[in-house]
Amino acid sequence: MRRLPIYGAIFVIVLSIVSITVGGVFIAQGLAIKQLIVDGLRSERVTLAIEESEALNSEIVDTMEEAQTAAETITQHLRERYGTYAD
Repeated sequence: MRRLPIYGAIFVIVLSIVSITVGGVFIAQGLAIKQLIVDGLRSERVTLAIEESEALNSEIVDTMEEAQTAAETITQHLRERYGTYAD
C-alpha cells in the first residue's frame, strides 16, 4: 500500500511530460502551417489591390493578418455577386 502514492506520482509526472511534448508538437505544426501559407502567398504574389493598375504598386500579401483581410474581401465580393452557396 505504501507504493501506491509513489506510482501515482510517477504516473502524474509521466503524463505531464507527455502532455508538454504533445503541446510542443501542436505548436510546431501550427507554425509550419503558417509558414506554408505565407510562402504560398508570396510565391503566387497575391495582392490586396482590386484593379490591375493598382496591383503594380500594391504590397504582396505575406502575413496572416493580410491573408485574412484578403480572404474576407474575396468572400464579401463573391457573396455580393453570386450569393451564398445555399442560394
